Amino acid sequence: MPILIMVIYYILYEFFKGQTIGKIITKTQVLGVKDTPPTLVRIIMRTLLKFNPFDIISYCFGSEQGTHDVISKTKLAQKL
Repeated sequence: MPILIMVIYYILYEFFKGQTIGKIITKTQVLGVKDTPPTLVRIIMRTLLKFNPFDIISYCFGSEQGTHDVISKTKLAQKL
């Protein structure tokens, strides 16, 4: 049940606001690769891919983007 709540939280906040509470605090937002708001499908993909236990490994190789961003074709950017 807690994972379902987290999935719903991420999808709702990132789709409707482009930000979760943590992103609001850090003044960042989720965007598509062409700096446009991501589609609902992309947000769902991004959210589900965050729960991949190997996602964290992608940061160990100097990548600024996790596999959840690369595969879903999204990125994190500073909010203007």
